[in-house]
Amino acid sequence: KIESWVGTNSQDLAPGDSVFIPKNTVHGSFNASSQNSRLLAILGPSIARQGYETEDVSGESPWNTLRT
Repeated sequence: KIESWVGTNSQDLAPGDSVFIPKNTVHGSFNASSQNSRLLAILGPSIARQGYETEDVSGESPWNTLRT
C-alpha cells in the first residue's frame, strides 16, 4: 500500500493502481505498510540534462503539516 499525495490530496494506492501527477505539482509517495513496496515512475517529457529536476519542499508550509 502506497500513500500518494498530489498537491494537498491524499489517496491510498494498492497493487495495479496508478496516479497522474500534472506538471509543476507538488507530490510525494510513502510506504503505508509494514512490507516492502515498489513504485514504477514514468516521467516525461525530459526537461533537464539528467532527465528531470527535483525540488525538496517537504520543510515548507503547507507541505510540512499535511502528513500525520
